[in-house]
Amino acid sequence: MSLFSAALRVTGLSTKEASSFLSEQLGRTVSQQTVLDMSSGRSRVNPEVWEVLRTLYQMQVRASEEALDLINEHQPDEVEYTTVSGAGDWPSERVKLNTAAMVLLGDDSAVA
Repeated sequence: MSLFSAALRVTGLSTKEASSFLSEQLGRTVSQQTVLDMSSGRSRVNPEVWEVLRTLYQMQVRASEEALDLINEHQPDEVEYTTVSGAGDWPSERVKLNTAAMVLLGDDSAVA
């Protein structure tokens, strides 16, 4: 277990999704093996990689904060969690739903 591995879990990225997302964001190939090596601590994590994950996490937090306001008016399953950015900006549907789960679990008023 490494800090990078924990960051992937927090953001909801699988190693395959992380490989694809990091490649897209960095404009160069980041193989799934490289992600596995960073996850295990065998490879050093480039500062640019941390910045990409930090940006994704901040997007998730912003979306969560905005969704909390919407939850007060609707049921949690009715809220669109892409209020901060378009659906195409999420690395995967799973990451988008992970963000929704963060909202739901972070606010006890969301569950009635």
